[in-house]
Amino acid sequence: MVELIIVVGIIAIMATIGVSDYLSTRSQKRLELAAEVLVRELNLTMERSRSQEDGHQWWIHFDNPAGSGNDFYSVCYGIYTALGVDCVAEGGVESKRTNLGTGLGFSDFVPDPTKINVVFFKATGLPTATTIVTIKSTAAGGSKTITVNPNGSITF
Repeated sequence: MVELIIVVGIIAIMATIGVSDYLSTRSQKRLELAAEVLVRELNLTMERSRSQEDGHQWWIHFDNPAGSGNDFYSVCYGIYTALGVDCVAEGGVESKRTNLGTGLGFSDFVPDPTKINVVFFKATGLPTATTIVTIKSTAAGGSKTITVNPNGSITF
């Protein structure tokens, strides 16, 4: 009987470790995928501004509102005027909105911790400034930093 209890205890410990490892790996993969998708979206938006798609300038608005699981970014086009609460306030139209989802969020932005934009010049497609966007995983505890440089390189 004692052996049975020991075996059941060992199995329970191994199962707990396995589930914990699975959830951590899953959260890490979600973080990596979100960063890869965002890099592709940045590259596509840069190309749209370079080609002046629909005759407009393009940018991405990042928003980090209070609370968890509600961070998002919007692809915008039009005539960018200034950092605002959304694409329309910035002088444009929202083309697409992507929510990061539960367990993922943006780290605070600089200088405004709640929002930031990556704006691409019309015709050249080059970013107007260096911008750093960090996606963090609350579940896995990791993060991915994406840097957009004025020369057009996007790294993470």
